[in-house]
Amino acid sequence: MIDGLKQKFSMWWDKRSEREQRILAVSIVLGVVAIFHGSVYKPFADEHTTALEAFRQATSDYRWLKEQVREIESMGGGVAPVQEGPDEMQASLEKHLSDHGIQTIVERVERRGKVYFEVRLKDIKGSTAMRWIETLSSAGYRVSRFKMETLGGKVSGRVIVAV
Repeated sequence: MIDGLKQKFSMWWDKRSEREQRILAVSIVLGVVAIFHGSVYKPFADEHTTALEAFRQATSDYRWLKEQVREIESMGGGVAPVQEGPDEMQASLEKHLSDHGIQTIVERVERRGKVYFEVRLKDIKGSTAMRWIETLSSAGYRVSRFKMETLGGKVSGRVIVAV
């Protein structure tokens, strides 16, 4: 069967003039190149561009976060802790979270010792978390440490707050 197709194609090809054969050969090569470009090269190139842009954005976010950390560290934690009982401290912190629209991104608030709370955040943008940490400092809370993990431009993490 394949031999029959080869023979028919060979006869058809031989009937074409040399000029037609060159035009057909160039057309076939261009068609193969176009198919390769559209089905193999272009998707990989697009994915590479997307990954490169995500990397640049993550690098930019990382630099911004480092700058914010330096700024927060330079504040020095000179704010005295609020003198309240444990329940009032947690209520005060949760009110602060609610007032600043952070409650929706908080996974949980846990007591850690006498005056410390751990606030575990859901996935959010790093800039949102840093803005919230700044508002904590200006509201009289002391951020003793925070840990953030970045994945795909989103940040999840925990913030240890002294009240």
